[in-house]
Amino acid sequence: MPDELENGLAHGGDRPDTKNLHRDVVDIIARRVLTGEYRENETIPGLENLAEQLGTSRTTVREAVRVLSAKGFVDSRRRAGTRVNPRSQWNLLDRDVLAWLLDENIAHDISEDLLVLRRIIEPSAAMLAAQNASARQLAEIEDAFHRMRASLPDDIDGCCQADVDFHMALLAASGNAFLEQLAHTIRSALLVTFELTTRLAQSHSETLWLHEALVENVRKRDATAAGATMTDLLAKAERDLGSGAPEA
Repeated sequence: MPDELENGLAHGGDRPDTKNLHRDVVDIIARRVLTGEYRENETIPGLENLAEQLGTSRTTVREAVRVLSAKGFVDSRRRAGTRVNPRSQWNLLDRDVLAWLLDENIAHDISEDLLVLRRIIEPSAAMLAAQNASARQLAEIEDAFHRMRASLPDDIDGCCQADVDFHMALLAASGNAFLEQLAHTIRSALLVTFELTTRLAQSHSETLWLHEALVENVRKRDATAAGATMTDLLAKAERDLGSGAPEA
């Protein structure tokens, strides 16, 4: 069996673990796309060819292609084969896609694009939250902040999860149904971005202070201050992201 699929072997035996093998095939094809081995708008090898290359069955490859098609990576059509889609068609908010991009050191660019989106949306959402948050929603925002603070500096993963919860709660507290739906859509992307910026940050004290200030702004119903604080928080995230920018 090819080295690429060694991780698909079941523990305690020499037979492939079907579930893990399927996952491995999805990962391998995706990474071949990301590295340019399979180029945009080009047709990838057929099922039989790929199955032979990877030492697996046509059925496993077919299911892997279906998964990648659902994520926007490829377009598979009968008789026409499977073509690699342009990146503009990839589901960049999908957790697997984000993980692949992160592994291939492309997540930095995606995080910058997400920051642009957040600068458009989140200051206004923070202002709305200050105007509309219920007592329960304020408690959820506060709880997320306290979990962030308690997790640092040792538990970065816990901090990032709490940070996502903080921003999800803030968007939900805006009282706008579309912003609340957007929160669920971008959750995975936010987590990847927070994992990146939190690890790049030289100090977490300013980030914590800005989150705490946002809690106070919402509690005091100060919409103007909430919008300004969120703008400052996003500027801090941009500086942290810039500190880890790849060299030109």
